[in-house]
Amino acid sequence: MTGMNLEPIWWALSLGACFGGNGTVLGGSDSVIARGMGEDHGEKITFGEYFRLALPLMIRTIIFDSIYLLIFYIS
Repeated sequence: MTGMNLEPIWWALSLGACFGGNGTVLGGSDSVIARGMGEDHGEKITFGEYFRLALPLMIRTIIFDSIYLLIFYIS
């Protein structure tokens, strides 16, 4: 209705929702399932351990996604 190109906004929302929750155990269903499977196999994964490993990876993916959006939609 406004004539704006909404594609970059939808991509930003999708990428943020998908990758943004991967920094904590409770942020995504896949993390909860992986933690449960680890416990079934005798590997206890604490929230702190997961957070320490997953947060830097989540930040990297968010940065990569931001660069992708800037390259393909701003320039």
